Amino acid sequence: WKREITHFSENFNYKCIKSKDFYYSTSNIINNSKLVQLKMGTKVTEIRPNQNYVTIKTNRQTIQAKYVIDTRPQTNTQLLKPLLYQIFSGCEIHSDQKIFTTEDTVGLMTDLISGTDETTFIYTLPYSEYHGLVEYTTFSNSFRPPQTLNKNIDDYIKKKFRTIQHSVLRREHGVLPMGFNPVTMNLHKRVFSAGIHGGAIRAATGYAFANIQKWSIDCTKAIVQSGCPIDQAPPAKIEKFMDTLFLKVVRNNQPKTAAIFLQLASCLSANQFARFMSGRATPSDRYSVIKAMPNKWLFIKNMLN
Repeated sequence: WKREITHFSENFNYKCIKSKDFYYSTSNIINNSKLVQLKMGTKVTEIRPNQNYVTIKTNRQTIQAKYVIDTRPQTNTQLLKPLLYQIFSGCEIHSDQKIFTTEDTVGLMTDLISGTDETTFIYTLPYSEYHGLVEYTTFSNSFRPPQTLNKNIDDYIKKKFRTIQHSVLRREHGVLPMGFNPVTMNLHKRVFSAGIHGGAIRAATGYAFANIQKWSIDCTKAIVQSGCPIDQAPPAKIEKFMDTLFLKVVRNNQPKTAAIFLQLASCLSANQFARFMSGRATPSDRYSVIKAMPNKWLFIKNMLN
């Protein structure tokens, strides 16, 4: 028995930007600017602020700045102690034959399976009928290196496209912390935090790109107007509360997680679902999310704990 829920919205588009294209675009803007320098191959070893400036020690030189924006990631995700780990391993594949039946439909969570301490699913992003990205993802209670999922995605692709000749163009993998307190915020009045570990990541989804782009625009305006940067804005209190509660329920009730996701997707409209996933939910959307949740006592119990 297999249940499938498909949403279509005329108000929202699901977009993909290749990191290579994004990197080259921003690099060109930096290289053409007389106000910005990009120092490659440089490792920051220490940031030491005082009342008047910040000293940045690197493996090449020591720099003094009025302000510092720190977007460095926490290299050991486990130190963040998130409620869940979103771990994924994926392949970009291509074939001379049609391998994706619907090139305009994204598979956010297909083949959804709940286990004792993790929930796994397949993420499919077709670029065309012949070319796309397929990822094996787990929402796991415990950390494990993403490379350990390589066999899972290889086995899935082999089974899914077993009669079709195809090639793997590239691989990608990673770990996203879901539900943690940013450890780099409010370090000093001259040091500002941004990026995933500054709190940009949406706890319940792992989405961060849109939040980072919004912060970069807001921070630019702040620098132009006052000469001073700003931190990555924290999520709204109601969003943080709902996301944290949702992740607690998932962590403590993994075998029921697939049913919860399916119930949520089936009870929300396409626009509600898109706003909720992208962090733009209205009060009405939040009410619909709460109303859609099965077994309300499960959420109350985790809230009280």
